[in-house]
Amino acid sequence: MSHRVVFTGDLTLRVGEHTFNLLHTPGHTPGQIAVHVPEERVVFTGDTVFCECQTWLMTSNVEKWIESLDRLRSLDVDHLVPAHGPVTTPRSLNVQRAMRLEWKTAVAVAIAQRWSREETVARVNFADRFCARPHPKVVLFV
Repeated sequence: MSHRVVFTGDLTLRVGEHTFNLLHTPGHTPGQIAVHVPEERVVFTGDTVFCECQTWLMTSNVEKWIESLDRLRSLDVDHLVPAHGPVTTPRSLNVQRAMRLEWKTAVAVAIAQRWSREETVARVNFADRFCARPHPKVVLFV
């Protein structure tokens, strides 16, 4: 028998000796969640964290993403398991946050310069900072 659980916001599940805190962490996508297992001092971040590889904005809301990163920064964990890249530490959340802020600033500068959408997509690119792990759908919405 399979069970489905539909939830809005956060949800806490207890299975045996473990607690699974499902945390709504929108930003990369509206329905993004992270799974915090406090007994193991770990959080599975999903696409909220991209470690050592290019981050893709896709249908992102950068403001919400920054809020979600701040939320993850408040957790008492030793390890983060991202959807993309190697297992990392909470220090990488600062890198992720800084990158979102830098990207946001770069787009604001592009708007101030009156660049077209096409010019902005071509010029606002941080791919050179990370290894060349291509994402199957590379789209920047400006």
